[in-house]
Amino acid sequence: MTIKKTDAALETAAELFLTAFNGKIPDAGTLERTAAAENPLDPQARWFRQTFTGPANFELFAGISSGVAETLPGELPQLMDDVFQTMARALGTVAGSVVTCGALTEETAAQGEEEIAYELSRESIAVGCVILAVPELALSFLGRVIHRADSALGERSAPRHLDTLMNVDLPVSISFGTTEMTLADVLKLTTGSIVEFNHLLSEPVNIIVNNCLVARGDVVVVDANYGVRISEVIARG
Repeated sequence: MTIKKTDAALETAAELFLTAFNGKIPDAGTLERTAAAENPLDPQARWFRQTFTGPANFELFAGISSGVAETLPGELPQLMDDVFQTMARALGTVAGSVVTCGALTEETAAQGEEEIAYELSRESIAVGCVILAVPELALSFLGRVIHRADSALGERSAPRHLDTLMNVDLPVSISFGTTEMTLADVLKLTTGSIVEFNHLLSEPVNIIVNNCLVARGDVVVVDANYGVRISEVIARG
């Protein structure tokens, strides 16, 4: 199936924003794509406008519902600035030119022809929606970036527009196990308390990337730092 240039550009924006956003909130929940009609923004939603400067100048708009804003850690403008900065670095690498972010501003509404909807969930409970609005100038720039990547790398079996994501920083963590405790037991924890996890000493640890289990391995020590020697890759995709 041939992906139209405009469709590929929109998908690039959608996936790049999704990956960058989830990379900044590893402990606050997980953002996932959803149908726009199912998640209208509430009246208290906050809109942010980010300008990008590079081979072409364009803008992106992000709307954050009040439920999401209350869930996310830290100051919301700083978080959104970090997300857009990550997107700019990835786009700049693929475009072969520096892409920088201007000052992030808060707006009353978006000015984009295309809107992409997401839903933030925490512990399987939906807390609110996020909207990315993509104006025509942004789609045009992304289309040129995709065309450049296609020309450089040629035909491949993988979706070509996803090359843009290859330079996004992702959080990597190691899980030694999990457990459940009542609030009363948590309040009893003091210095020296031992919490037992559902993980045997002989079992490999889990390697978590962007809230997804991607591999397992054994703990090693490298120059006085902990490391993990990968013994199993769960799913390379």
